Amino acid sequence: VSSLDEVMGQIASSPIAAGEQILKTKLLPPGKIGKSLSEITPAGKRAVSVSVDSMTGAANLIRPGDHVDVLALITMPEATSQVTSTKSSSPRLISLFQDVEVLAVGSEFVAPSDISQAARKEQTKTISAGSGTVTLALSPQEAVLLSFVQEHGKIKLDLRSSEDTKKEAVNPADWDTLFQYLYPAKVGSAEGQRPMVEVYRGLNKEI
Repeated sequence: VSSLDEVMGQIASSPIAAGEQILKTKLLPPGKIGKSLSEITPAGKRAVSVSVDSMTGAANLIRPGDHVDVLALITMPEATSQVTSTKSSSPRLISLFQDVEVLAVGSEFVAPSDISQAARKEQTKTISAGSGTVTLALSPQEAVLLSFVQEHGKIKLDLRSSEDTKKEAVNPADWDTLFQYLYPAKVGSAEGQRPMVEVYRGLNKEI
């Protein structure tokens, strides 16, 4: 800190010894002090926590204030005719929600620039150890769906760019979409052809 104006009204987030240089990383604005999670949850949203134990992805890199996409790895049951007419027991990765605000990581729910460097290191250590939670701001309907998926599958969070707010249509990922992406030429050459089975009864062949 190079001037008194930078520290006036600020609150120390960790002890500062007499005669010690005052670092901005040890200061918090007063508006961030004493607020509860319910106070920072946007109106119309619900704060829903995802356990890091059941989550994969960039969990140890996510901070309060970031925005993420929520993906779900689930095994699809026999689907209804509204979705597909086939039965499948293979896992499928689907995009649940996009551009979701992260309210808290563990017990910290202030922006990274507003917490001390020591607190950030402790936060990273906790998440990297596979403990703690990431709390998201979701609509009531999204909160119900996420809670359902947590009971039947695994959640994955993808960190978004701070400048990217676009929501895109994303196809579910399964074995078919994987091979179509890896080998588009082979898949494309078979388009329009019906699968055929050759049946031989003695010398007679049927298709």
